[in-house]
Amino acid sequence: MLKGIKSKDLVSRLDFLKAAASAVGTGMIISTLQCASSEEAGKTTEHKGGTKKSKKRPEMKSHYLAMVRSYADTMIQYGRDRYGPEHSPLFAYALTRDKEPTLITKIPGESPDIRNADRTLGCANPGSQHGLYQLLYALEGMTGESRYSRAADEALKWFFEHAQSQETGLVAWGEHLGWHFVEECVYGAPRKDMLIHEFYEPAYTGFPLWERVLDLAPEAVYRFAEGLWEHQIHNHQTGTYSRHAGYDRHNTEPGSEFPRIAAYMLDLWSLTYLHHKDAEFRQTMLNAISSMRSAFDARRNPVSDALPFTTKEDAGCSPDQNVRWAIFCTVAAERLKNDAPEISAQLLDSARRTDEVISKIPYQALPGGKGIARNPDLVTLLPSEWPSLWVVYYGHQTQARYAMIYSRRYHQVPQRDMYRKMILDTVDCYLDEAPDARDQIWPYALAAAIELELEAYALTSEDKYLQRADFFGEQSRNLFFDEQSPLPKMTNQHDYYEEITGCSELMWQMLRLAQKSA
Repeated sequence: MLKGIKSKDLVSRLDFLKAAASAVGTGMIISTLQCASSEEAGKTTEHKGGTKKSKKRPEMKSHYLAMVRSYADTMIQYGRDRYGPEHSPLFAYALTRDKEPTLITKIPGESPDIRNADRTLGCANPGSQHGLYQLLYALEGMTGESRYSRAADEALKWFFEHAQSQETGLVAWGEHLGWHFVEECVYGAPRKDMLIHEFYEPAYTGFPLWERVLDLAPEAVYRFAEGLWEHQIHNHQTGTYSRHAGYDRHNTEPGSEFPRIAAYMLDLWSLTYLHHKDAEFRQTMLNAISSMRSAFDARRNPVSDALPFTTKEDAGCSPDQNVRWAIFCTVAAERLKNDAPEISAQLLDSARRTDEVISKIPYQALPGGKGIARNPDLVTLLPSEWPSLWVVYYGHQTQARYAMIYSRRYHQVPQRDMYRKMILDTVDCYLDEAPDARDQIWPYALAAAIELELEAYALTSEDKYLQRADFFGEQSRNLFFDEQSPLPKMTNQHDYYEEITGCSELMWQMLRLAQKSA
């Protein structure tokens, strides 16, 4: 078990899936489903360029729903907290793949691509498990069985009511914290003698379940939103902070101002502003949003206008984090346009400036080029690093994942053809590429490939993308599943279930395949 500090000092998304069945096909969960309104089975459609598409959706296999249901049923029966003196409805972050899976509390196998301090073994960690929660909500709509959404509701409500610090309002999730099933407390790998909170998400969408959690535990969400401002941000005037902050006591520092973290805070602050009725709270949220927007625009590079990765002198530029900043500036601007039009306009202008930065980064179209750049020079914007098609490890995602970030932005600004081009160039490369089973493959890599193919199908109505999504679904079956267990393997080379590699995210994308084959 990871050595950690225990704390018993606890108190008891953008648009969420309000109709779970329609959510799988119409886009209520961030970018994965945004374009489904453009596809209607049984109708001839045309996409940009005028090419007519098939009138009939290609036949697909129907076993995906059975696989996802079996996974969900197993998680509900064996994957919840039935350990220690006090049981809870929480779902485990890591499990064995036995016939009756059990909790993993010790590192079952080393991986050179995973930092052990990032593994919340023995715990629940909803910030890393949102694929599981999304599919549980969607399953109710697809099966008519309320037990799936009820299980998700029970777990999320319990977590936000029990795993929140009385001192800071922050919750026990992220890369370094979870709620331990045996120890019955917050548990994690300490740094500087404190428990580390990080507003972390494993994919790119932020936490997509805020609206649901606001229904389940509104006061806890409001406290968390305030806690981010008071106990994550180091300096309210300059907007400096670290992605790491003290969970159980106030402890902040500057120097790791990742744009994506600020983007997720804008998302939550603007959402809670809309929901809360108290004038003082609402003003605090507006102040936080305005201060953060001003701080980030002030530290744009004077030559390229790009947002730096951090405030450190040698900070580079992360295009995907710049784009995530633009995405959630736009989300927040829409929410504030009536009550705070000036702040809304400033957010939209910041997003526009980011689009201009992305347009200046040299792009080499796949397959002949190197695709979407990862870390170009902050001043010149000349790239020197590009994501892989299949290899995922700490701090590195695939071309498909980056393309999906750009897709989310494209739906906000469809006039920006550069985003569409990068999406379709990337997906076309995946038409001819498949993972090599001799390599270590993460479920995240296949989940991203399936998601991108479904996105391209929604954009173009071309059957080849839906067929390729099905191909990657079958690849996933071969790489991560066997007759032993309905839980996917952590990697194709590790025979246990662990969220750090995207197990539940893969199952969520397979459920979307099931919806397409229905």
